[in-house]
Amino acid sequence: MGKMTRLTVTLDPAVYEWVTRAAAAEGRSVSQVINRAVRSDLVRNSLAQLPIQPEEDALAAVAAEAELRYSDGGGS
Repeated sequence: MGKMTRLTVTLDPAVYEWVTRAAAAEGRSVSQVINRAVRSDLVRNSLAQLPIQPEEDALAAVAAEAELRYSDGGGS
């Protein structure tokens, strides 16, 4: 991991209780639990922004690419 930045946050009492219990159960610090939750949320949000391609379209695109490579002399 790269350079760390210190950040102070204010948590709702119920959230703080959940975080401290999760940290104790996992043998981790409150900071580690919060960092993991933020990273997970950022990844989830990033994935949610990706366009969803139906499986049939994805398979057709792969087949078309393979056919193009073969016809260009890339196949054996």
